[in-house]
Parts: sequence; structure tokens; C-alpha cells
Amino acid sequence: MSDYQSFTAADLLADESFVNYLLRHNETDQLRWQQRIAAGEVSASVLQEASDLFFALRGQGAVKEAPTAAQLDQLKQLMNRQTPVHQPVRKLYRWWPAAAAAAVLIIVAATWWAQSGRSTATPVKDFVAFAATAQHIQRVTLPDGSTVLLNGNSSVSLSPGFNKQKREVLLKGTAFFQVARNPEKPFTVISGDVSTTALGTSFYIHQSSNQAPTTVSLLTGKVRVEVAGQSPIHLVPYEQGVYQTKKDLVKTTFDNNMLVNWTKGMVIFNNANWDQVKNTIEEFFDKQLIIGNGRKDISFTGAFKADQLESILSSLEFTYDLKYTINNQTVNIAF
Repeated sequence: MSDYQSFTAADLLADESFVNYLLRHNETDQLRWQQRIAAGEVSASVLQEASDLFFALRGQGAVKEAPTAAQLDQLKQLMNRQTPVHQPVRKLYRWWPAAAAAAVLIIVAATWWAQSGRSTATPVKDFVAFAATAQHIQRVTLPDGSTVLLNGNSSVSLSPGFNKQKREVLLKGTAFFQVARNPEKPFTVISGDVSTTALGTSFYIHQSSNQAPTTVSLLTGKVRVEVAGQSPIHLVPYEQGVYQTKKDLVKTTFDNNMLVNWTKGMVIFNNANWDQVKNTIEEFFDKQLIIGNGRKDISFTGAFKADQLESILSSLEFTYDLKYTINNQTVNIAF
């Protein structure tokens, strides 16, 4: 019998059955590792590190199955260097969990900018990028004192000279911003085709990878939301701007309680039906939820950590006798 307590992250990732457990490829391997974890046979910190390393690599398209020794070595070198994309910004490191330190650095600003389809006069290499892994929500403190709560698989990049004459950041994915007030330096977030500007406020931006609308949800203060070629809209607290590609930018309202709970690290359901469950998963976990035929009405209640989608799905599976599978950005539920 293997002594899994002595395993390193690399040892775990070299174990085919553990990789099957991460990928949910084999029911026997999944059950085996669930039992080992429940029995405390694996170091929790090493387990988390292995998961972070694997999904960080896989999220970049660098690995489809078990990572090679070369890929693991490359990621370890990044972790040892702990160097951001463009230049050292050491005072920002204090918020990194140790297990995710390497994965935070693998999102490259140049790659993000090239994929965004936007044009700019600023050289790509001059952007400094920070990112969260698939398994974590990360809090970043910016040089101006503003804070950003990055959802999993999201990244934020600072423009050169940030906070000198202007404060501009580029967002891919989902984040909650608490902006330090400075009327002389408006704070602008560019997320795809949507530009959101504030002086000092708190707001949430969701940019989906599933072709869903980009949303800007305001908790405090006031923001201006713009899309090229359209009239800007101004939001007051509990209003939301919604933009679907090639459609009009519109204003609506949203459930501010769900957003407040998310910023506190929790996703809470209170007698939720399927539509509410679907909207929550798609909004906060950036997954497309496909519900199969034969579903019955539900009244789902529970409180979960905001970065643990599988805990929610497992609870649904146990409570309502269903099966779920996760395939990249899609969650399928079958009855």
C-alpha cells in the first residue's frame, strides 16, 4: 500500500488514478480517492497544490491528461521565481495562498490581450497581469488601494503607469471591484466591448466564456457603462447593465443579496427552483448548465463556499437522485 501522506504534488500527478479522479473519468478511481481523502490518507495541502497545478496547466491548454515531467518542472520554476508578467510588484504578493502561488502567475497579459480582439496604442508587453486559478477566488490589492475579488479562471491586468494619470485595468472573466475614491483619476475597467468607469464605488462585472451577456452590477456609488456606438448608461445601487454582443446595452435590476453573499465567500440558496439554480451557477461559476428531460420541481436550500461548485452539484445529486458531469465549461444534469 502506498504511503500517500509522504507524496508530493508531483507524485500525485504521476498517479494515473489520481488524474482520473481530477478529471472524473473513472467511477472506481473517483470513489477510491474520495475514500482516501475522507480517511485523511492524503495531505490536504499537497492535495490542493496538485489540483491547482493540474488545472492551471490544463486551463492553458498545456495538458489534456496527466502532465509530463517537463510541464511540472516548468510550473515549479515559475513558482520558485514568483515573478509577475512584466515587472516585480512585491507588495501585491501578500494575498496569494501558498498552494496557488505558481498558478497565479501563468496567465500572460500578452496572451489575454491578443485574444480579446481589442486594439490599443499601449504595447502589449507593458501590461502587468494577475489571475485566479479554476479552484480559487483571489483578492488583489491594487497600488491605488482599490481591491479586486477575482473569480476562478479570471484575470485582471494593470495599464502602464497605473494611478499616475489614470487608472485603467483590463478584465477577463468575473470580478468584484471596490474602488478607492479619487475624483481626479477615474477608474475604468475594460471587459471585452464593455467599458465601466467609476470614481469610487463597488461593482461586479461578469464576462462569460459561454457567449452569455456581459453584466455590470452596482452595489454602491455610481458608474457609467459604455459600449462603442451606443449611448452610455448610468447605474445606481442595485441596478445592472447587460450587454449581449451586437445587441443593445440595457439596464435592469438584480438580486443584490446573492452578490453580497458571493463577496463574502458564500453562495446561498433559499428554496431555489431550477431556474434560480441555473442562473446562479452560470453567473458565479461561469458554466453553462444543461438540465435534461424528466426534471421535477425542486426547493433547494444550502450554503456553500463560493469556489466549490462540485459541493453544490454533489448536494443536488444526493438530494434529488440525479447525475451530473462537468465537461470544460458545461455542466450536464441527467435524471
